[in-house]
Amino acid sequence: MIIFGLVNNGSICYLNSVLQMLLSSESFVELVLKNESQSKSITTFNNFFKTASTNPYLNIEDLDDMKIVNPKGFIQEFIINSKHFNLNNQEDVGEFLIHTLDIIHEEIKRPIECSSEKIGYFKEYSYIVPCFYSYFKTVILCVNCSKISEKYEIVSQLLVEISRDNITLAEALSNIFKKELLEDYKCDKCDKINTSFKKIYPIIFSKNLIIVIMRFGNSRKKKIIIPSDNLDILGYNYNLKSSIFHYGLMEYGHYISVNKRNNRWFYCNDTIVKEVNKINLSNSYLLLFERSITIPEVTTISSLSDKSHSSSDSSSRES
Repeated sequence: MIIFGLVNNGSICYLNSVLQMLLSSESFVELVLKNESQSKSITTFNNFFKTASTNPYLNIEDLDDMKIVNPKGFIQEFIINSKHFNLNNQEDVGEFLIHTLDIIHEEIKRPIECSSEKIGYFKEYSYIVPCFYSYFKTVILCVNCSKISEKYEIVSQLLVEISRDNITLAEALSNIFKKELLEDYKCDKCDKINTSFKKIYPIIFSKNLIIVIMRFGNSRKKKIIIPSDNLDILGYNYNLKSSIFHYGLMEYGHYISVNKRNNRWFYCNDTIVKEVNKINLSNSYLLLFERSITIPEVTTISSLSDKSHSSSDSSSRES
């Protein structure tokens, strides 16, 4: 189990929090350690993990002996060379995490043959894909002409809106997959602006789910009930591995994280690391959940409505 503090070399609390989050993902750590020479980014992460693990602080029974790691080498190899982030600015943790995963994917992706329904998901496949990327289908039904439009999309994070105070995370997530009424949708078949219905169907859920709680604006002070274990998403079970919190204004502030290692929770604030028995997740901003059991890749996709089912043979499709 790897646990350590990280030096903040400027405005990089976002980077330190994301590194602590990724270290809490057993599947990501395993991926990095098993594929050290596959890409420049993987090698950079591998070197960072190995440098950390060679220090005598894997035994964390006494946190007073906690050692501190300076991520300067990682920054020089990964951040500066990527040319996508300015070390003088604080970045959003969600954007940085997704960009980091995208960089790794781009370096190691390869083509693969697959069925037509999954072609968008596997067209440029890498072993980072099943680990962090889900695959959804969006269906829009035009009420006027019954045309069904389908769009497939690779999803790296779920954006959750807090519709009311003290909503549960499971309820907020379920709202993403509810049928939605579109008032001003223009159908390209009948060329009319009218009422339509939209629904998102998950085809593949990734091993790890990255969830962003939309905190800014009117939702900033609203609380959300987040379970640390047994999050049910359409019948699939996930357990929390890490949560990142943001304090301050949107333009600036400070990030800290709480991370689970071997069923123990640790508060991580740059160089400050301490074990905690209880965690308050109601003000979380970025969450990392890991699937607890193996699930089928493809879910059963029901019809958008009775009308769409009966007219599906005659309706045209887009992808």
